[in-house]
Amino acid sequence: MEIRILRPEEYKRLFPIWEEGIETIPSPDVSTIIIAEDDKGEISAFWVMQLTLNIEPVWISPKHRSSTLGSRLFRAVKVHLLKLGVSSAMAHAVSAENAVYLKRLGFTCTNWTACFLSLKED
Repeated sequence: MEIRILRPEEYKRLFPIWEEGIETIPSPDVSTIIIAEDDKGEISAFWVMQLTLNIEPVWISPKHRSSTLGSRLFRAVKVHLLKLGVSSAMAHAVSAENAVYLKRLGFTCTNWTACFLSLKED
């Protein structure tokens, strides 16, 4: 079994696997995929590393939380992201109330749990 980086022109080899229910195929522009390939050249496993823009935290003064300030701020964030050419971003909902707010802004919430890995040495 060989473990190696999948070259961008080989990403299409993963299309049949994605058809099995994996959400979206990452762009080779912002991802690297490590594969395990058997001696017949068949992909046995893969692990994707990709850049994802995280647009948080956000804070709004309690005295302005019932105003339009949050949506005005978010519109400015979206304009800036579009100018940068960003096609998607993510934010963590730390509470049910936060998830409702993100949905109102146009986010789609998932059932995923965020798990973090720190590579800093002790």
